Amino acid sequence: MKYVLFLIAILFSSQAVALNCEKQPTCEELNYSKDNDPQCADDGYILCPFDFSYKKCLQPDCEKMGYTKSEK
Repeated sequence: MKYVLFLIAILFSSQAVALNCEKQPTCEELNYSKDNDPQCADDGYILCPFDFSYKKCLQPDCEKMGYTKSEK
């Protein structure tokens, strides 16, 4: 009898979790893109956790943006 009550409790608890699920945002909604950013360093991308074909630049290439290490 204990096992039956335990199984019923598991059944209802898993349904409760399923009823409260929220839709995950898409990679596009999180500003990830499949396109290359011409101002991003080759190793400056992070991948979208939901779809690895999407990426976002977090480390722009300073030289491509016109910055130099010398004073002008």
